[in-house]
Amino acid sequence: MHLKKDNYTAQEKRLLALLPPDGAKITSRDLTSKRKRVSRWPVENPQNAVSVTMRNLIKKVAKNREAFRVRKSYRRGPHPVEYWMEPA
Repeated sequence: MHLKKDNYTAQEKRLLALLPPDGAKITSRDLTSKRKRVSRWPVENPQNAVSVTMRNLIKKVAKNREAFRVRKSYRRGPHPVEYWMEPA
C-alpha cells in the first residue's frame, strides 16, 4: 500500500526554511521573530501560530518519511520550546 504524502503549507515551508540545518536548536521566540522579519505576517498571536504550525509540520515530516526529523523540547514553565532538525 502506497502512502500519500501530505503537502506542506506555505507557512510550514517558511518555518522549515528557518530551522538551522546543522541541528542547532532554535526557540519558539526566536523562530517567531525570524518569521516576522521574512515577510509581513498579520496574525493576532504569532508565537501561538508558530507552535501550532510546527506541531503540524512535525507530524507531516514523519508521515512523509523525509530524510530528516523535526524535534521539539518539552515545555519547561516560562521557558520557550526549542525546535531542531536531525537525520531520520
